Amino acid sequence: MTEEYAARIRKVGDWYNRMGGALECHEADDGEYTVMDNECIKTKKNGKSYLHFFNGTKSGAFCIKGVTSVPRCVRLLNTGKELRAAIERMPHCHNADGTIYEVLHVSGIPIDELASEAIVIEIEW
Repeated sequence: MTEEYAARIRKVGDWYNRMGGALECHEADDGEYTVMDNECIKTKKNGKSYLHFFNGTKSGAFCIKGVTSVPRCVRLLNTGKELRAAIERMPHCHNADGTIYEVLHVSGIPIDELASEAIVIEIEW
């Protein structure tokens, strides 16, 4: 094995270890909420939800429709950092008639630092 391949394997192993078990023994999260404007896979385990942004996020923030209260904790597993989460009315979140609805707005994701990684968010309800 060349050093280049060994370095890639170490990088993947480092990322995997930072996920804190979120990748094993989970099930699909069938919660009645929708992550807006970003592709992600929703899973759950031990009363927590995990959002797997396999292509990263479009910005350092994202919104979730269908959540009516702020979770106990929203954490970025890549860094261990707790993220800001608030129920807010965002101008781009509106119904066909123009009525703006509230969403859970999660922010503080350092997307430039994580450009080469899948981003995983842990939500403790």
